[in-house]
Amino acid sequence: MSMRKDHARVCSVRRVGYALSVALLLTIAHSAHAQWSGTFEPSAFVGNTTGIALNGQGGFFNPVPATSVSAEVYTYSGNTLGIPQNPTGETQFAASEGPAGSIHSRSQLAFPFDDGTGLWMTSFDILVTFTGTLPTAQNIGSFSTQENGVEATFISLATWVDTNTAANWNADYVWYDSGGAQIQEQVPNPAFQNLEVNRWYRWTTLFDLDTNRIVEVAITDLSTGTTSRQLIASRYLTGGATGAPPPTGFRLFAGNSTEPGNTIAWDNIMVARPGALVIQDEHAWGWAIMQEILTDLALPYDMASSADLATIDLDRYHLVLISSNQDGNFYTEWNTNVARFENFVVDGGHLWLSTCAQADTVPEPLIPGGVISNTDLDNWNVLIDPDHRWVIGVPNPMYGSYASHDSFTNLYPGSWVVAVAQTSGQPTLVEYWMGAGSVFLTGQTLEITTDLEWDGAPIIENSLNDLMGWLVFSNGFDSGTTGGWSTTFP
Repeated sequence: MSMRKDHARVCSVRRVGYALSVALLLTIAHSAHAQWSGTFEPSAFVGNTTGIALNGQGGFFNPVPATSVSAEVYTYSGNTLGIPQNPTGETQFAASEGPAGSIHSRSQLAFPFDDGTGLWMTSFDILVTFTGTLPTAQNIGSFSTQENGVEATFISLATWVDTNTAANWNADYVWYDSGGAQIQEQVPNPAFQNLEVNRWYRWTTLFDLDTNRIVEVAITDLSTGTTSRQLIASRYLTGGATGAPPPTGFRLFAGNSTEPGNTIAWDNIMVARPGALVIQDEHAWGWAIMQEILTDLALPYDMASSADLATIDLDRYHLVLISSNQDGNFYTEWNTNVARFENFVVDGGHLWLSTCAQADTVPEPLIPGGVISNTDLDNWNVLIDPDHRWVIGVPNPMYGSYASHDSFTNLYPGSWVVAVAQTSGQPTLVEYWMGAGSVFLTGQTLEITTDLEWDGAPIIENSLNDLMGWLVFSNGFDSGTTGGWSTTFP
């Protein structure tokens, strides 16, 4: 059974005004075009059971030396804070522990937001705990873009529900109204309140530097896979509707002025632009279905070919899609470079991979994680999990001519099987997580299925909605003052 058995219903809707992504994607520490991401793993970061200063590692620094201490890098195993293993974590994490008084925990990283335009997202795994003696005081700590109050910034602020018990916390914000007045308030969605201590969550914010707006926020319980998303109306970064210069970094912060012990653990931090990459040498069965759906969803994407497999900068993308029905030359190049894409997934990327090709195509494509693809032609596939978010609207069993060309053996540990070939009973549609990223793996004929409207036609759009987390609202949405549209994917 997968740790991410996630029967989430995805919002599979067509573009009304413009679409926004809250893809919850995470990668190892590196700085690249349009992205910074970090998991605090060796050898980029050194940690131990008692903590080693984060400042001075990986570009982090102390922004206010006179009144700051560093966050620390710890090992999950045996750490003295008692922080439990993150379900999507690896071996190390960072933690900010507030010492109180005039000293706070601050660790900052400089990050250029490219040309200072367009949609951006911050996403991080967070666990709140208290290591002091009750009662405590507000606030627990925060993640913020920087420089706060000068550039276009906001604060993701963790606050206690009750400082006498420190048993639950709220995921609040400090942001601005259209006139530029600062506001501290709760998200108008109860999923962001009364969160448990000593439990890992993923907290995501999507913002638009062109309009200076906060446009969507999300919280995911990493133990259950439940994600709640809230579109935000009329809330801005510093400067309100007028705007401000783009941010130039981000900061991890913890502590208050009176009581020690307010503590936040961090992992899988990402600051990035949403983006997708389609790799193919030819359209699957001659139809540009993938590109049509991506365009229909207003999802920005780039194109590449097998000639680019060895060199293309994967750090620019959240999602890479490998189209069906390529020729042997493509798969030869793919197999030579498959390790790059396995690393892309482990580092937090999402891979949409179809091995479906003509039965006589050689070689068989290699698959991240050592999964094996086998030719297995079948007109019927059976949905093992008909409630899975990828197969919403798909009849069971599903027909196509053929419905699938390949099935899979030697599945990666924790894989979740969505569909199987009716005759062999072998998996044809599989989800699995490797490290911080995931793989959509199929042997089904999805592009021609979509074009000819066979039973599996909804799967591509459902899966893209899921992997990129797309939500849609109209251009008139922002007329309100507080609310928005929300949904929870249980």
